[in-house]
Parts: sequence; structure tokens; C-alpha cells
Amino acid sequence: MKNLRNILVVLLCVVFVVGFAACTTPTVTEPTEAPAEETAAPAETAAPAETEAVEEVPYWRTPCAETVTVTCVKGYNPPEDTATPAGTTVENQAENVVLAEKFNIVLDWLWTVPSDQYAQKFALAVASGAIPDLLNIDINQFLSFVDADQLADLSPALEAWASPDVREEYSYYDDVPLQQCTYDGKVLSLPCLLDNAENQTHYFYRNDWLDDVNMAAPASIDQACDLAVAFATQNTSGLDLTVGMLCAATVFNGGNTWSLDGMAQGFGAYPYQWLKMADGTLAYGSIQPEVKTALDRIKQLYDDGGIARDFVSHDWDKQGELTIAGQVGSFYGGWWVPNWPLNLEMEQDFDIDWIMVPIPSTVEGVPGNTCLNRNVIVWYNCLSKDAMAGADEALVKILNLFFDVSYTAPSQQYNIDTYGDVMRPTAEGGTWVWNWGPVWIYQARCQALNMEAVQTAWEAQDRDSLTTQYRLDLYDATETYMAGVKEEGFGIAWGLWYSRVANDGGIGLSYYTKNNGLFVYNEFYGPPTATQLEKQSTLNDLQNAFWVNYVMGTDTDFDGFVAEWKTQGGDAWTAEVNAQYVDLGFAG
Repeated sequence: MKNLRNILVVLLCVVFVVGFAACTTPTVTEPTEAPAEETAAPAETAAPAETEAVEEVPYWRTPCAETVTVTCVKGYNPPEDTATPAGTTVENQAENVVLAEKFNIVLDWLWTVPSDQYAQKFALAVASGAIPDLLNIDINQFLSFVDADQLADLSPALEAWASPDVREEYSYYDDVPLQQCTYDGKVLSLPCLLDNAENQTHYFYRNDWLDDVNMAAPASIDQACDLAVAFATQNTSGLDLTVGMLCAATVFNGGNTWSLDGMAQGFGAYPYQWLKMADGTLAYGSIQPEVKTALDRIKQLYDDGGIARDFVSHDWDKQGELTIAGQVGSFYGGWWVPNWPLNLEMEQDFDIDWIMVPIPSTVEGVPGNTCLNRNVIVWYNCLSKDAMAGADEALVKILNLFFDVSYTAPSQQYNIDTYGDVMRPTAEGGTWVWNWGPVWIYQARCQALNMEAVQTAWEAQDRDSLTTQYRLDLYDATETYMAGVKEEGFGIAWGLWYSRVANDGGIGLSYYTKNNGLFVYNEFYGPPTATQLEKQSTLNDLQNAFWVNYVMGTDTDFDGFVAEWKTQGGDAWTAEVNAQYVDLGFAG
């Protein structure tokens, strides 16, 4: 087995630059049979008889020669598509039927549970030796299975059966994600990837409220804070409560929506992230002096009324409820927020005007630097060594099918002709629920590719040029929004357009900031260290409590917090992170 350096040294080989001009799918040469041996043609030949061309089924859509049964488990969330019929389950959704009828693959579900019960259920199953054939796991679980030598080599199946689109998903990143999963020459996972452009933070504000408070668009952190106070104290919404700026219950949370991580980043502060310092070592962002500067400004914002007095009781659902109710004036969030919950808010008031911009900095007119992850792997799709013969082919073809239906199948009619109408209830009662499969793969660059395709089609007014149902939906949403008829569905259309099509919207802005270098990297992306596994929960609780106490004014001893963080395990964790960093060859 490789040592740590050889396993992960390839991580930094990826250059995460995905400009719109470069977002075209390269030509992929599909496997072909060797040409027949050439023979000399006779001097005169009769014209060949015309024969009807027979379209061959591509190799990646062919069924397994024998029925392959694979065991699997699932922790699931409610379907994202609100039109999913009641009674649709993991076990009866259309993917099960398509795999059985079209691919000769039978999914044997050992158990399924809601996602919040999955971790405990899966741990108990593994401890008892009841390991499913198909595994969709995180990095900690993957490394554990690797160490126990419990994973099958997927190299032959990848070579033989992966579709050109699945192959291109990895080759776009120079196969580095596959190299990260390769041990002793064996590919032990076909990972699910996510472009790191999508994990950053932007700043949102109600543009239609500016005149009400007699203020201009904010161009700095101070102006954003002043605007939040004005929104909250001048009762702009006309309701009993207006939240000037949303704030997570823990102030910072390492995420990018509802929390004030984005404001901290405008100060050059990066809670929860590992930063590369001038001497080449890594340091934990939460204990850097810039965080105190950010906390001081957030405390002032709280004292001035710009943050809700009861923000500590505002969980994720509450933040969404407040926004949908039209009671929020500004916040920091991810690229997708226009498609929820802002779209639902606009459905109730078509004159709402949300604006999304790069995070402000302390300097007027100069954007701050957001934070991107180095690693693009989010999940590991693996196969148990104990699975039956042919299970590796089955895993690859499940991924092919998922990619085909979700990203590359040309038009809904194609789906119907090839796989049946997977969006309509099957005889068993279930439709396609995209993230309920036992393994799945995400087209990491799909949002950028979709944006480019839809913009091109819209400029040419050529809807028929689009080749997937999703892109057709985005085109139709653009058309509905651009028509400007403010009736039912207008807000929903705006949400899709502004998050996924507009140059200055979610995906457009995300690639703008990435391509213009308006970010820093979270540099730690190796396996968790021993102290991290033992102490991270305690350290997180410590800092979360301190953020809240600081903002509320009950504990502003930042130096005392830093000292406690270090003695509670932070120093040991930092030493381990840097030792690993040196071992990987990245230090200096």
C-alpha cells in the first residue's frame, strides 16, 4: 500500500480554473472494434444493395450478460422535486425499475433510513460485518475500508464500461481524483466530484428597499452594516419585525449561507479554515487576530440592532421562514439561494429585487476574498470485495445511467425512448429521485456548462439546440422571466434564471470571483488527524460558544479563547496537520 505521501501528493496537481470560455466538453474517443483486415477491391463491382441502418446500443447502455444482484443501503432526504408522488420510496423509485429492466441489475436494499439516522445505522452495520456491496461513503469511511482491505478494484470495469461522459468527468481534472483513490495500482473508488467554485459565499441585499431608507448600494463592510441597521430600525418591510442581516445561531459555522463567515472573510478572517502562512506552515483560521477584528464589527452591528436579538434561536429552517416571509434585508449566502428561498418570497411579492454581489471588504469598491476548498471529491463510490462477480460492471453502469439521465440524455423524449418516462410513476409507484440511488456521480461543472449552453441558445433564440431537459427548463425559465409578466410562476422562473443563467447571478458570479482570483484556499484536505478525530467536536463547541458570547458582550477575551483552544487540543492538532503537510511535500 502506498505511504501517505504517495497516496495524496497528487492533490495539488489540479489547477482549479474553469473559465466560461473553457467550459466546453472535449472530444472523447469511444472504444471501437478493430477494423477488419483490408482486402483488394475487384476492378468492377456491382453497387451494394441498400440496407436499413440499425442503430447499435452504445456499450455503456448495454445490459449485464447475467443478472447481477447487489446489496445496498441508503440514508435519504425528502425528494427535492415537490411533484414527486406520495408513496415514492427508495425501494420503488424509477431507478430500481430501469436498472432491472434495461441493465439486468437488481438492487437488494438491506435497509433505508432518514439521513439523520444514517451515520449510526451504518456504523452499527459495519461493526457487525453487514457491509453492503455498494458503498457511497465519506473520506473517513473510505480510508477505513482501504486500511481493512475491504474494497474491490474497479480499474477493469472503469476501462471496459465507463461511458465517455463519466470518463471525461475525471479526465477534465487530469484523472487526479482517480489517482487519489488509487492504491497499489488499484482504483478503489469512482468518486463524486464538486467544482470548488460552488462552495464560496456572496453578499445579498434588498435593492428595492434602498430608496425607503435613503441609502445607496453598499460597497464596503461598513456600508453593508449601516444598511442592515437601517433596514431593521426603519421597519422597511412594514411588518412587526425586520431582520437587517441574517446571522447563524453560532455566528460563524464554516458554511456559506445564513452565517457571517462571509463578513469575516471581508476582513481577511477565515474561521474553520486552514490557511497557509508566510513561512509556509498551516494555521487554523479561527484563532487568527483578523477574527477578533471581524467579531468587533459584528458585535457593533448586533448592538446597533442590525442583527436579530434572538439570533441564537434561528436555525436553518427559521432563517428560511423569515426570508420567505419578506422580513430579511440582507445576508451572506451561496450561489443557489435565489432558487430557494428567495424564489418563494418573490412568488408572494413580484416587486422584490434581490441583488447578489461579491463579498464586500473594508475598502470601498474592493471585493473581499472568499474561500475555496482545494479538494473536489465529496463522496466515494466503492464496491465491497465480497460482492458477486459482475458487481463492478454493475456499479459502473449505475453511474453511467445516473449521468445519462441527469446530465447528458438529449431531451425528455430521449429519456422516454431509452429508459421509459422515469419522471412518471412506475408500476411500482415511484418516479426518479435523483439522489436516492445507492451510488451517484455529480457533473462537477454542470452548472457552468448549463449556463453557457442556455446563454448561447437564448442569444440565438434557438431553444431546439439544447440537448437536456434541465437546460430546456432553464431556457423556459429565462423566457418567462424576460417576458416580465408578473403572474404565478414569475418568482420561480426568476430563481432559476438568477441562480443558474444570469452573468451576475449565482453561477456567473461564482466563476467571476474564482477566475479573477478573489479567493484564498482552505489548504487542509488530507485524512483527518488523530487529534482531529478525538478533539474536533470539543474545539468546535468551544469556538461556537465564544463567537456567540463575544457578539452578545458576555465574553470578549479573544486571547483567553485562543489560549484555551490551544490547550484543549488545538496545538496538538496544528502540529499533526503540519507534519502531514510536510510528509505530503507541500510545505515551504
